[in-house]
Amino acid sequence: MILSFFRLEHEMLSHLQEKDYIRAVEVCVAMQSHSYEPVSIDRFVILRSIRRRVARAIPELRQQFDETLVALIHNFNSTEYGSLVQAITLLDSKSPSSVSSIPQIIVRGLEDICRQFIQTNMLDTAMGKREGNMPTASQVIEELLDCYEVLVKLLHSYNLFVQWHENLVANNPEKFVVISDEKLSDQIIEASTLHLANFEQYRCIVWEQMQQSLADIIDRLTITNDFKAENVVALAQSTLLMASIGANFSNQTTSQKLTTALTNKCRGFLKTMQKDSIELLRMLLDTEKWERLSVSLDHHQSSITTLLEQRSGYSLPTRANACRVQELCNPTESILVKYSTHGNPFSLDKRSRFTSCDAMQRYTFENKPQEDPLGDEEENMIKRLIDMDPYLNGDFNSEAMMTPQQEEIVRFGSKHVISSSSLSGFIRLCGVYMKLMEQLPHLAWNAFLELANLFDFVFYASVTISCPDNYLARLLTRQTPSDLNCEELRQQLSRIQSEFNLGLTPQSVPVRVTQLPLSIANSSENNRFAIIERVVVMESLVFQWHVFSTLHQNTIKHFIPSENHTMMETMMVTMDEAVKEARSYVYACMAPSLISATSIPSMIERALWDTFDLSEQHNEYVVTLVRRCGIFWGMLQGSPVPIEVRDEIWLYVVRAIMEALVEGYASVKKCSLEGRALMSMDLIALQNGLDLINHVSNQDQSLWSRSYVNNYIKAYYFQEKELLDFITINKKHYRKAHLISLAMNGVCGQIRRVHFNGKVSIIANDQGFRTTPCVVAFETEDVVVGDSAVAKLHNNAANTVYHLKRVLGKKHADVKSLDYIKGWSFEVKPDKKGYTAAAVTHKDAQREVSAQEFASLVLRKLKDLAEDYTGVKINNCVLSVPQEFSEEQKTLMNEAAKLAGIQVMRYISEPIAAAIAYGFDETKSIESKLIVVVDIGGASSDITLLSADKGLFNVLGHVGDDALGGEDFTHALLEHCVKTFERQKKVVLKDNTRALYRIKLACEQAKKSLSTQSQVTIEVDSLAEGHDMIVKLSRSRFEEMIGDYVRKAVVDINKLLEETNMDKESIDHVILAGGSTRIPKVQAAIEDLFDNKKATSTIVPDEAIAYGATVEAATLSETADWDNLPSDPLNMVEAVPLNLSLGLADGTVYEMIQRNTILPATAQEVFTTHVDNQKAVYLQVYEGQRLMAKDNTLLANLTISGIPPMEAGSPEIEVSFNVTRKSVLTVKAHL
Repeated sequence: MILSFFRLEHEMLSHLQEKDYIRAVEVCVAMQSHSYEPVSIDRFVILRSIRRRVARAIPELRQQFDETLVALIHNFNSTEYGSLVQAITLLDSKSPSSVSSIPQIIVRGLEDICRQFIQTNMLDTAMGKREGNMPTASQVIEELLDCYEVLVKLLHSYNLFVQWHENLVANNPEKFVVISDEKLSDQIIEASTLHLANFEQYRCIVWEQMQQSLADIIDRLTITNDFKAENVVALAQSTLLMASIGANFSNQTTSQKLTTALTNKCRGFLKTMQKDSIELLRMLLDTEKWERLSVSLDHHQSSITTLLEQRSGYSLPTRANACRVQELCNPTESILVKYSTHGNPFSLDKRSRFTSCDAMQRYTFENKPQEDPLGDEEENMIKRLIDMDPYLNGDFNSEAMMTPQQEEIVRFGSKHVISSSSLSGFIRLCGVYMKLMEQLPHLAWNAFLELANLFDFVFYASVTISCPDNYLARLLTRQTPSDLNCEELRQQLSRIQSEFNLGLTPQSVPVRVTQLPLSIANSSENNRFAIIERVVVMESLVFQWHVFSTLHQNTIKHFIPSENHTMMETMMVTMDEAVKEARSYVYACMAPSLISATSIPSMIERALWDTFDLSEQHNEYVVTLVRRCGIFWGMLQGSPVPIEVRDEIWLYVVRAIMEALVEGYASVKKCSLEGRALMSMDLIALQNGLDLINHVSNQDQSLWSRSYVNNYIKAYYFQEKELLDFITINKKHYRKAHLISLAMNGVCGQIRRVHFNGKVSIIANDQGFRTTPCVVAFETEDVVVGDSAVAKLHNNAANTVYHLKRVLGKKHADVKSLDYIKGWSFEVKPDKKGYTAAAVTHKDAQREVSAQEFASLVLRKLKDLAEDYTGVKINNCVLSVPQEFSEEQKTLMNEAAKLAGIQVMRYISEPIAAAIAYGFDETKSIESKLIVVVDIGGASSDITLLSADKGLFNVLGHVGDDALGGEDFTHALLEHCVKTFERQKKVVLKDNTRALYRIKLACEQAKKSLSTQSQVTIEVDSLAEGHDMIVKLSRSRFEEMIGDYVRKAVVDINKLLEETNMDKESIDHVILAGGSTRIPKVQAAIEDLFDNKKATSTIVPDEAIAYGATVEAATLSETADWDNLPSDPLNMVEAVPLNLSLGLADGTVYEMIQRNTILPATAQEVFTTHVDNQKAVYLQVYEGQRLMAKDNTLLANLTISGIPPMEAGSPEIEVSFNVTRKSVLTVKAHL
């Protein structure tokens, strides 16, 4: 028995060695089937191991089979694998208690091989830890390709296992070894079917784990200093190909871990490359002499392409190359399917396409043996001169003379201005980044953004170098000429300042990123203020932009994903405008100094104008001006300044002369009619002299031509109406002082003005009332505003609109259920954007009236009333608005004002306007005092706490209620009258709209009368069914009716004091505003609250707010130019009207800045993610007092992307809110 065991064991091992796995199984089973009596064996200690070996025979055989399966991963053999599958199936049938899973064994084995290889060969390389020294970029790429080669081979082996089972199940005799044991055939096919399903299921797991290991390697990869663009391209293209093979292998969409890691690594390289590029640009600009180079360049795209290829050293991108890159990184045919015929794409014989990277090979100069492509420019210039000069080339035709433009081409090779820094800097970098866009399609947008950022740097440096400091300061403070569009230039400079963390000098000049050239730093009249160098700077910038925009139009946009096209086009359009504006602004700024324009007015003033004889006048200043212009123009001739630029600068010089002439002529105090004629003669003589220098000025038909001065001189002869028309048309073209000079010194004398002797006058409307109701009635043909519209309520209620200001900027869905909305006589519905609008019938058609249109109609009415009273056209206004008015509502009011033909110069909150009104008359009494302003108007109430110190008002707190106002008091009276009439006459008025509005008008009048009378009689004739309504009402009964509303106002005042931590004893003054505060009950309740402190109401409460707004407007007109008003109020400190919050994931909001916070205000908080591996965070900024985000006003959406994969709660996202004194909210967020 013992000998039999040893014999069988030896036989099993022999079969395993000979790879006869089926026979080995049979022997193993036979060995276990022999009867070994444990009692007999256990007698001998030395034989006890036999029993244990017999028990372990099958498990050890299974382990041997597992190891053999793993070995087949390295070198698959279908015959051996078929024998092994049959043996395992036979073993499973003999020992069903322990069944083997072939797919799981292979998957685990593949994972172990992959992990072991990466740990052994790649970790040290990725982290830069090699024996001896740091690995080079080439070594890193080579070892990464070795890794990819092994992994692709492993994936191919996995496919071979799958194919074996597919062939078996499909009964493919050409590709499958016949099963030796027919009895097992059905079992093997059944098992293979199950294995095949498991193999397909495990594909994603295999690739996911392999991808995770590779992503870790890419993340840890150290980009050393010797990494060049070629190395990154090789890294990216090989990795993208590996990712494509893996995605194809897994047969379904898997995670993007590998491509994400690659993208992050490449972005890091681009960032590093950009920093190096900026330093290169800075160095080139610091050492630039700003001389115009001679470079041959025609106007075709091919010339720009050749120039970029020469400077960058790369052949510029082509679509054919891009298609090859796409095919390389994401092949249309499966690499694994074609593996048997095409081989491994990362094998040594095929990886040269990554390591050598043919597409990144250096540009070769065809038929140009010289190394420097610009080295033969002197020789080329001589050739051009010979070819174009008729005397040098033998053409003696006298008519064949070179034009100035041809001479420029001979001298400089192109009409473009090219500097050495542009050639070695941005032009070269354009070629490099464009090559990266071609070779790294997944990062084309990032490469474009980095290239655009480099141009931003060049743009900012060029503008700050060429533009004088004082004009830079004026540019940023919006003190530029009104006709010179600089808004985009200003915005781009501010944006670049922010992106590069640049600030301002103490002189409000942008911090420069480069050193000023000595010629510009020491510029003076001696070197004509370095105009040549400044022109070269600007025109070099223009050429670089020409290259960039041309490449964008013809090449770049084809490599950028379509989803980024809109943003890219916007970026290019805005920068194009900024470059044009920068060029114009610099030349316009330099022009006056070139001819000493500031001295012209004084020369004109010294001339004798109060004369009656024209024959003896000598125009010395004209001769001086012509001489100066001649010297300047002669300096430009032969200079590097392009022909077109010379003419453009000349026009700006002419403009400066014309402006100076107007300034001089306007300053002349004593001038006869002959003197004005002499001015016209001087102008003609000057124009003739300028035309002799450069005829372009005579062809100029722009605003600043000779007619600009000539028309001004003519205006001195206008009569009043003509002069008023002239001023209206030209108020933006001439300064205010110039127009005043026309009015004061012209033929017509002074313009008629309304004099108020420093007092505020409330203008009565066309009905004789000092207040105008905000009511608009839409009749069949006409639109009626004010008191006339109120009269239409009883017979045209459905088309008479009022109180629409209460829903300005509010969504219909948010207000449709409010009680005061339901009580309106007209229909309310949402407009196209969801905002609340009134639905009326006008001109026999249905139409919507938005809140801003409603406001515009009221503003137009008030504007017309003021113009009729003063006789002066009104273009500007100060608007009072409720304290809680949001920025969105102010924007809508701007639209309303624009529709009304008026410009809002400033908004002032209604409580502050009321305080200013009383501060105007009682300045001493409110110095360093605390003031409560109680403003109860027709539709809402505002209660505000102010501090006042020498005319400066500071908002400390505010409580508003848009459901408490005079309308509520009127409604209480209305209900009383309706109930009384119905009880007396037994007539129901519920559905009688006309009767109800007749009662309402009578109640409105009775409410006002009860403020001065103890009893009134409310009468309405023939109200309903022939019955008259007669209701007698005492003041005490009325006060009882409105008691709840008055108590609500007192509660709001207490609430304000609690929120601001103030007690009523500390309040120095209580100011009443709004018509409803005239009610004695309201005044008494407020005075009782403040311990009988007398409320201030010396100004009629209805008019207090208008009074204060008028005072503010008067202050502005006296202290500032309306065209250049400061945006901050002169006499108040504003506060945040409503909470500013951030939306949270649970639908609530987190308060960042509470309402009533004094401006400026800032807040900063740290937030995090709420799910694992969250890639982006969406921030929603809200304004309002509600807890839930949906109930507040959405101001903006921000997206923070690029968050690295982390657990929820791990990333820290810092969010900051900043509100300026101008109520401009800025939200910033970063990781």
